[in-house]
Amino acid sequence: MSAGRLPRLTAKVWIAGLVAYVVWRALGLSMTCDEAWTAEPLPYAGLFSFITPAFIAGLNVHLLNSWLINLCLTVFGDHDWAVRLPALAGGICYLCLAYRLSARFFAGWALPAAVVLLSANPYMLDFFSIGRGYALGLGLTMLGLSRLLAARDADRPPWHLGFFALAALANLSFLYAYLTALALVAVRFLWRLRQGFRPRGRELAAACLPVLATLAGLAVIYGPAMRLAAKNNEYWWGSAAGFVSGGLASFFAVTLYRTGIDPVLPRLLAWTAMGLLAGLAAVATASRAWAGPRRTLAAAFFTLLAFCGIVWLGVTVEHALFGTPYLIERGLLFYWPALVLAILCGLGCLPPGRAWRTVGGGVLATLCLATLGKFARAANLDATFTWRNDACSRPFMRRIARENYPRNFTREKIGIAVSHMAIHTVDYYVRHLHMAYVDTVRGLEYLPKAAYGIMPAALAATPEVADRFEVIMTCPASGLVLTRRRGTEKEARGKPF
Repeated sequence: MSAGRLPRLTAKVWIAGLVAYVVWRALGLSMTCDEAWTAEPLPYAGLFSFITPAFIAGLNVHLLNSWLINLCLTVFGDHDWAVRLPALAGGICYLCLAYRLSARFFAGWALPAAVVLLSANPYMLDFFSIGRGYALGLGLTMLGLSRLLAARDADRPPWHLGFFALAALANLSFLYAYLTALALVAVRFLWRLRQGFRPRGRELAAACLPVLATLAGLAVIYGPAMRLAAKNNEYWWGSAAGFVSGGLASFFAVTLYRTGIDPVLPRLLAWTAMGLLAGLAAVATASRAWAGPRRTLAAAFFTLLAFCGIVWLGVTVEHALFGTPYLIERGLLFYWPALVLAILCGLGCLPPGRAWRTVGGGVLATLCLATLGKFARAANLDATFTWRNDACSRPFMRRIARENYPRNFTREKIGIAVSHMAIHTVDYYVRHLHMAYVDTVRGLEYLPKAAYGIMPAALAATPEVADRFEVIMTCPASGLVLTRRRGTEKEARGKPF
């Protein structure tokens, strides 16, 4: 094997490993409360009849993702993996495009380094394995970025807006990415007019059609629903501390995949990333990178720089005008690939010379090693960062099902007490495991009347609980335990499913 092929092979092996990782987790992870909340009433009859403004207005409903989940459950039946199939497809699409975009702009060992930086985010990878709309939105956003950054598409109708519009349908937070791509189309069109471009009727119509089609589609679908969501106060989740200090810092905090960290650290990382981007922009401008042999890379860098800047400006103006909170945590997932690609392209635009090459290589190697170290520490097959309390929902419910199958339905039905955040998950498994003998699923205040309880280990150890309930299963990943009322011991009779 030639030395030139080894970096490409390394990058492909890395992507293949991550695909296996997210597929394994999609099959093995317990359902999370947000997934269960979305999938619990599904599948609905019909393809589109259930999609109403009231259905869309609940922002936990990620429209395109929910519609695809409904389709998958209708076709494949009640399986956890069927709920996660659309997100898994979006995640795999993202990973493949991470390699494709990196291979387009970088060569040598910069290629696998770029692939690692784009893909080895453990927080982002969580969403590739659970049934939420973020992974689908990320895959579609990467498709849009791929076309946006394609030099040969600069003079063609901006049909890449379709990918960004579909991403907005997958998850509403990606509407910012669509509006930013729309602004870039307008800027590019005005720039061409300044250079003497004069479109004729058919050419002008072809350029306007993608804009009008996507705008009209999103307005018709989201317009009534967003008014209803605003009336229901669905837009409360966010930060008031600024786009970088509040929003982007919160995203870096969850990307670190640790709890209890000093808030100064993610804020420092967020400002360092934006400062690095600004420094690379200054160097590229001073060296007139667009006029050198790397003009294609420079064009991609300044496009991505504009993308990041327009998002920052847009959410800041929105906050000033309407008081809308700044996006935080997973609401900024759409920003991650643009930010990383912008930094990578900026490093690729550094001026020629040994000193600049050393600086750029050192920064890239440092970022890559830090990312790999973070991923190695965070990777797991047991739980997600955001929904760690749901890590053992499936084995807990299967244990209850085994102990109560087959059950004499003439007897009194049983109740389960859980924390309020887990009620949707337990309800989901009650239905999907066909546990008709479960009459009630309520919060922990129902514990005195419950047959089983799912609670923190510390609560189960208190005398008032330990005297009445015994621990029959523990979950190291979440710190929760499954308890059973004393005096009702049952023999597990095998799987009822």
